[in-house]
Formats: sequence, structure tokens, C-alpha cells
Amino acid sequence: GPVPEGSVFEIEVTCTPIFNGDSEAAASGAPEQETFRFDANGDPLTANTTTVGAGYECTAVETVTNGATVSYACEASAPENGAEPEAPDNGFVPVECTDNQTVVFDDIIGAQGTVTVTNTFEPEPEPEPEAAAAGVVAARPAFTG
Repeated sequence: GPVPEGSVFEIEVTCTPIFNGDSEAAASGAPEQETFRFDANGDPLTANTTTVGAGYECTAVETVTNGATVSYACEASAPENGAEPEAPDNGFVPVECTDNQTVVFDDIIGAQGTVTVTNTFEPEPEPEPEAAAAGVVAARPAFTG
């Protein structure tokens, strides 16, 4: 369906340290938040990426939807310097999507996570024919013989 004219969409990304005690941020437990804004065509009005170090969990939530039904999809990838995004024999996964909105960056630097947000709008209803709207019923005459 059509996107309301002049719509601006906002996606809040919150990155919370995994509590490993290795940094001040992890020690304080304070999440890092950024708000990304997009126009009615999905074009960014602000930066649409953020950078975090190892040991963070980042979650994206669309906070201004303009009446859309929202769905999310997540992808994560490790850098191509030998790190594997899949679990090796020991079960450790350095970067992964834990759901469609959340990426966990464990003990890895240079990994990437992408959360794609899709907005769906209901199509506009078909207009009623004028005769039906006015209460007029069209009928065919029955012929016999």
C-alpha cells in the first residue's frame, strides 16, 4: 500500500555491553543508543550504521512506524581474516543473530551485522461504484417466451 506522504521512520539501535569486565562501558552497563531516520522512500536522512567493539549485543527497534506493519531480518558476518561466522568444533560463535532484530558481537573485531527493517502498508480500499454507494441496485429484466 501507499506510504503516507512526508513520512519519516525512526529506528532505535541499542548496543549493550556483554558483561565481561574488559571495559568501562561493560563495567557501567550503560547501553549505547542511536536513532536512525529514513524518509518515505526508505532513503537515510541520518547515518544508518554504527560501530561497536567486541563484546556488544545490538538490537534494532522501529519506534516511529507511521502505521506500518514492521518485520525484521538479520544477517551477521565475520571478517575474512580467517574468523568463522559459523560455530567451530568448540561451539564458539564470534558474531551471530540471536533473533531477527539482534546481533551479538562476542570476542571479535571487524564483524558486521545488518538488521533490515521492512514496512508494509495496507493497500487503499477499492472505491465503491457510485450506484452502489447511493443505494441504487442495478437489475436485469427477465424475459419469458
